[in-house]
Amino acid sequence: MSVSIPTWQEAAEDEFWERVPTDLHEDAVRHYLGTYGDAVDARVSKLKATAADLLAKNSPGSSIAVSMTALELMIQYFCIRPIIQGAFLSDLLASEVAKKVVDSRSCDQNNLLVPLLKPWGIDLTAIKVANGEKLWEQFQTLRKARNAFLHRGDNVTDEHAKLAIECVTVFRSGVVAKIAERLNFTIDKTGCWARVVHEPDGHGFLGGEAGYTPSDPFV
Repeated sequence: MSVSIPTWQEAAEDEFWERVPTDLHEDAVRHYLGTYGDAVDARVSKLKATAADLLAKNSPGSSIAVSMTALELMIQYFCIRPIIQGAFLSDLLASEVAKKVVDSRSCDQNNLLVPLLKPWGIDLTAIKVANGEKLWEQFQTLRKARNAFLHRGDNVTDEHAKLAIECVTVFRSGVVAKIAERLNFTIDKTGCWARVVHEPDGHGFLGGEAGYTPSDPFV
């Protein structure tokens, strides 16, 4: 004798199985960021402070070099590595894609990073800096200025150095913070990635904390 399954139950089961790949992927990204996020954030903050100090000491070329390093670290360790590694469980593949994005031409960077972030609800091409210019376009300009300084000794203007520091802040708030929010990290409450506060849900769950074991991806 067969037992009929209610339509609503079938729909719920279908939705569950459809979400399994997404849930597994997000869990992997969440674990990566919970483990390594604090070490990356600390390094980015230190680089940003160093860039500001160098600019104040009238060294805009050195300042822009440091700021761009901070931006590239965020691209690699807050975006590409966790998302690619989370999808394919491959540190080697994540490393290769990260290197390709950072080292490639601007058009290739657009083709890789922009679509990588869109499923996370982030339109990288729409984020703007204070002067109304698009963040990602400014990144390309600043990258060229940084490379010209490092490889040819070209002058860097104070304006470009200031913009690079601003871009670090905007990328952190417009991209990294959005990924953190999507994954329910509570950095604003705990001050770190490795501790996450769960609020009561109104259905019997009283709330609590989850923790990760912090580690350093640069070691």
